[in-house]
Amino acid sequence: MERGPCWNVEALLLGADLAITENKLSISMGKAVCGLQTCAVLTNSARLLELIDNANERVRAILLAMESVRLGSVYQFAVFPSVTPQDIETIGLYRDNRLANAFRELEVFGGDETRDALRRLLFDSAERDALRSRQESYVDGVGLLPDCVQALYNLRDGARS
Repeated sequence: MERGPCWNVEALLLGADLAITENKLSISMGKAVCGLQTCAVLTNSARLLELIDNANERVRAILLAMESVRLGSVYQFAVFPSVTPQDIETIGLYRDNRLANAFRELEVFGGDETRDALRRLLFDSAERDALRSRQESYVDGVGLLPDCVQALYNLRDGARS
């Protein structure tokens, strides 16, 4: 898309029917969640051998084609290309956090199950409404946080005690 005077990424993001990313830590996804947009994050939680054993024929062919071009191209990730699900667990970012419920996490190699979930996110009003309700809960929680100046005062006052 050519950059012009009316070009605005946020307007495009908030006008989309579905925001999809492979970056669970994406600022754009955070904006979409706060804008109550339907969001999905594509991840891969399985190792290659598990995927090959459990994938349907079409996905298995894709996996093998990827690996034949570049060994090691199919691997676990929570944030493409370098953050693993174990990394996310270690930092604890989504532990006891309403943000984790404000988007759908889908397996990039999930085949029919992922396709069906994406279809529901696009066309099933009950699915979209349930997601929006969880997003509203997250946004309400963010609204209860102190602003940045108050947060700094709180840190200073806590250090003094």
